Amino acid sequence: MTSWSIIAITLLTASALTSGFFAYMHSLRRQAYLMLWSAGWCLLALHYLSPALEPWIAVAPWQSAVNQWLLAAAALLFFSTARVYTEARPGPPPNRGRGFFVLWTTAFYLHSVSVSPQLV
Repeated sequence: MTSWSIIAITLLTASALTSGFFAYMHSLRRQAYLMLWSAGWCLLALHYLSPALEPWIAVAPWQSAVNQWLLAAAALLFFSTARVYTEARPGPPPNRGRGFFVLWTTAFYLHSVSVSPQLV
């Protein structure tokens, strides 16, 4: 087991526990932002799942693109949650951002774009 897989397991565990904490808080307080925070941390935990399991299972090449999309979706969800928490005016629809990141990740995976979505 490499140090990268140990780090991925640690981040997966921490993200999953944080997601569970916010889900528990949502069950107590019934605030919308707590549910969204829980979903964001869940997406982040899923982002670390395949790197954590890499020493034991074969990882498909397309999983890198899925991991990039999960990270981008988590970032957009955290941003949207902050806007919900502050009761800010709604910005652009989040589907545009998700669609943009899906296209960008796919283009990077197909080597059409040289800039990784993770570097931005």
